[in-house]
Amino acid sequence: MNLEKINSWLTLLANLGVVAGIFFLVLETRSNTESNIIGIQEAFAGNYIEINTFLADPEQAQLMYKARMGEPLSGEDTARLETIVRLFLSQSNLIRRLYDRDVVGEEELREAYRAIRELARDIPAIRKIFEEGMGERSRSLVLDEDGVEKYIDESR
Repeated sequence: MNLEKINSWLTLLANLGVVAGIFFLVLETRSNTESNIIGIQEAFAGNYIEINTFLADPEQAQLMYKARMGEPLSGEDTARLETIVRLFLSQSNLIRRLYDRDVVGEEELREAYRAIRELARDIPAIRKIFEEGMGERSRSLVLDEDGVEKYIDESR
């Protein structure tokens, strides 16, 4: 009888230990998730700093000016402009994939596409790159006025 009581108490303590372990595991997972989100946000911001630093180079700035003014672009200019578009788009697509995995929210997704959407709206040559050379999803997310909102609605 005494052995049964000891066994019952040990079982109870072991079960309490398991519950406490699960509780601490949940806390640690939340902490890691928050750390990962902060790391992603820092990487995203750092990538934009690098892109903007690249665009501040006089040669790239001249290209963007020519494109914004609608001046004729050489084949080399067009290729460089496509590279710039792909830099912005890869940033946006990274956040879209993280949104699909519930790592970032709707506001981060909207913000991620804001810059490339503005460029496509303001610079005809960039709009043309999307109209002629991008896949349907990218084209819709960037060119359609409600493209990001449609994507959010379809993802729910």
